[in-house]
Amino acid sequence: MTLTITGETTTSLIGTPTTEGTYPVTLMVSDGNSSEQQYFEVEVVDSGGVDWHVVGQEGFTDGIASDVNLEINSIGVPYVMSANSNNEISVYTFENDSWSLLGNKITGEQGQAAMALAPDSTPYIITVNCLLKVYKYDGSNWTQVGGTVGNGYHMDITVANDGTPYVSYMDVTNNNFNIIVYPNPNSGHCIVPSNNTGKFQLFDIQGRVISEGILEIVDAKSNNYTYTFNHSNLSKGLYLLSIANEQKR
Repeated sequence: MTLTITGETTTSLIGTPTTEGTYPVTLMVSDGNSSEQQYFEVEVVDSGGVDWHVVGQEGFTDGIASDVNLEINSIGVPYVMSANSNNEISVYTFENDSWSLLGNKITGEQGQAAMALAPDSTPYIITVNCLLKVYKYDGSNWTQVGGTVGNGYHMDITVANDGTPYVSYMDVTNNNFNIIVYPNPNSGHCIVPSNNTGKFQLFDIQGRVISEGILEIVDAKSNNYTYTFNHSNLSKGLYLLSIANEQKR
C-alpha cells in the first residue's frame, strides 16, 4: 500500500491488498518543530463481488475527520462517530436519506475516542483528555456517565444487554517515560538512560529526519535501559531527538 500526501494536512493510503485481515499502521508526523507517532488499523474485507456505493451525502462531517467509528443498530440504522481538527467529537445518524448531527458536540477532548450502541440503540462514547471519560446520548444531548475512568489509551467500550457500559484501556498511570541525554552539548556521541524501551528519530532544525531506528540496548536490568548514539559525522548545530513508544513520546 502507498501513502500519498494529498494536501497540507491530509494523506491517502492506497493499495490493493489480496488477503483479508486487520493490518496495524504506524505513522510518524512532524510539522518541523515537533513530531508524534499515530497508530491506527486498516481492515480489509472481501465485498463478495458486490460493488460499494456512497450512503447519503459525501463530506457530511465537520472538517477533516479522524478516529472514525461506524456502528449499526438492530434495525439497520448507521451511526458514525468522528473527531475534527479542533478535537471535537461528533456523532451522526443516517435517517430520511441524509446524515444529521446527533445532539451536541463533545468539546475539549483529545481526538481519541470509541463508540458502542446499547441494545436499545443508545450510543455511548469513551474518550480521553488526560483521563478517560464516558458519555451517553440522553435523547437530546451528550452527558458524562459517572466520573473519570482512569488514565490510559487504546480504549474500547461495549454495552451489555442490561445497558451497563464496560470499558477497556491500556493503563499508563505508572508508565512514565523518563529519559536523560548526556553529555549535552556533545560531539555526536551521547548516552541516553531511560526507564522504558522505544524508537528514536533525530531531526535537524529544519525538521528533516537525519537518523531513525530502534534504540540499541547496551545494558538492561531492573527495568532501566541505557542507549548509546554515535553520530560523530554530523555538522555542528542544533538537533532534536524524539524517543517514543506506543504510550509516550
